[in-house]
Amino acid sequence: MHPGIQQQLDASGQARALVVLHHKHGPVTGGDRPILGHFSRREGADLAAGAAGGPVYLKRLELVIGYVDPAGAQDLDARDDVREVHPPAQLELVAPTASVPATPAPGLDWGLEAIGIPDLWSQGLTGKGVGVAHLDTGVDATHPALAGRVVAFVEFDNQGNPIPGKQAYDSGTHGTHTAGTIAGNEINGYKIGVAPDADLHCSRVIEYPDPLVQILAGMDWALGQGVRVLSSSLGVKGYNPFLVTVMDRLRAGGILPIVAVGNEGAAPGHPTRSPANYPNSIAVGAVDNDGQVAYFSSYGPANGGPVKPDVVAPGLGITSAVPGGGAEIMDGSSMATPHVAGLAALLFQRKPDATVDEVEAAILSTATACPGDPQKFGHGLVHGPAALAQLLEGPGKAAPT
Repeated sequence: MHPGIQQQLDASGQARALVVLHHKHGPVTGGDRPILGHFSRREGADLAAGAAGGPVYLKRLELVIGYVDPAGAQDLDARDDVREVHPPAQLELVAPTASVPATPAPGLDWGLEAIGIPDLWSQGLTGKGVGVAHLDTGVDATHPALAGRVVAFVEFDNQGNPIPGKQAYDSGTHGTHTAGTIAGNEINGYKIGVAPDADLHCSRVIEYPDPLVQILAGMDWALGQGVRVLSSSLGVKGYNPFLVTVMDRLRAGGILPIVAVGNEGAAPGHPTRSPANYPNSIAVGAVDNDGQVAYFSSYGPANGGPVKPDVVAPGLGITSAVPGGGAEIMDGSSMATPHVAGLAALLFQRKPDATVDEVEAAILSTATACPGDPQKFGHGLVHGPAALAQLLEGPGKAAPT
């Protein structure tokens, strides 16, 4: 039994468990020994607090989240169709370190120029036809810069069920800003989006009523949307392996997960975040317009995990959309992450049959080193034209200019 599960049981007689099932698992409901039969309602809990209404089953990811008593925990451990049992950690937004209002004039955001995006636009690459799953605080789909870009929106209740008839909205500003960097068009003639014709599949997953259930439900939903990229600026501080299999299953479904590394700098004990610090995701740090790694951009190994980030992208002084039709300038690895997600969309547009591994390799291996400690920038600053050339022609065929 996982020590974290045992600790919860010792403290209260109940534990919240994230159960990862094998692909060929036994009955979930009904039949002989249904897995959900090992779970119970959380005693004394208000339904708004999360999984008090019973276990949540996410069929595409093959996960169950719920509460168990000691007998239920032992039963789960004894099942040969249960792959892993984890105590869930608290997933949270990688919040910007700074944000100020902006009144953009016609032009081009510096981040687009820095990674060579206009060169890809000149080749007709705008992300058209490529779906990007965007898991964040939501999105203001009425913003002029995002008109027509949000093709799907979902919000989940505390049981992981989509709320019927929910219209797109942003519970903060973060989601609209990151969506704008992925696929926004213009604000007052100022270009903000890397892939301005990509299709955004947005899920409001952060904050309430239960971020863990909503985020995992959003990832499960993404697997049914036909998207090729997942962009998410959230995570758990430090190395926690409970999402490793989730990332594997997203990749097996043809989705490349691109996530923010965090804004804690080199904070002791938790410099990077999960799932950014997994080897099966692309972790993105932030640079300024001089190519220097931003002071807040997290880096290093976390509790024995691999050294992260994998790459860096523009993340300081990034102008993008906010709810209500306006714009703000924000700083953070959250602002860097959608640059890489948008780039991946452009690459998938050019080579629709590319695998997740091929697109990832093209992005990582053509990034250029930044000044300073390599731990801070990984492979380096992403470079769109070089990544495209490698994807089409193979390794060693292109070098950044």
